[in-house]
Amino acid sequence: MPQKSTPYPEEILESLVQNLIKAQPPVTDRLELVISIAEVDLNLRDLSGYLELIDRVYGRLIADGLRSYAQLPSEQIRITAVRSGSFEMVFQEMLLNMDKVSATVLIGLLLKYLPAAVESLSAAYKDYQEAQLTKLRREKLRQEMEEDQDLKNLEVHGLNLLAAYLDQTYQSEKRTLPSAGRFAEKYVQRIRYSLVRKTE
Repeated sequence: MPQKSTPYPEEILESLVQNLIKAQPPVTDRLELVISIAEVDLNLRDLSGYLELIDRVYGRLIADGLRSYAQLPSEQIRITAVRSGSFEMVFQEMLLNMDKVSATVLIGLLLKYLPAAVESLSAAYKDYQEAQLTKLRREKLRQEMEEDQDLKNLEVHGLNLLAAYLDQTYQSEKRTLPSAGRFAEKYVQRIRYSLVRKTE
């Protein structure tokens, strides 16, 4: 029996955004998603898969499907800055646009748990039905999320919904997961959010 589609956890993500920004800032402020990467001997094919995963998931979140997203260059996700030192890729969204901010927060979570998801998806479980496998994957993902300080204010129900949605997203992106997962495992050092306030 096919699994039911898990709805987009809009309220949970908006709650996470509020926790991240702590208070109502000016609408000109931006939320940053910062991905710190080891800058030595980068595998370009795996980096390409990692970036493609980000682009495809973001496109599904903010547009009516990938075909529509492809026709909207102005709406496509951009790396706002590349910082030297530990080599950081930075994605920024204005807090005025809550849909894009929520999508950026979800992308960060998706990338943070990518190695665990790839490991779970590639593991061989004998004598399990599809529904049992799905339940097992989501339970492992939720357990990982319970240790995340960014998610500490979420109750179990919220964690379960978020884990289910992330698992469903990983399932829909199986083609890009192997290369993206290798890149995440080998090169990604840290994924964090920060708030950027406009200076007058």
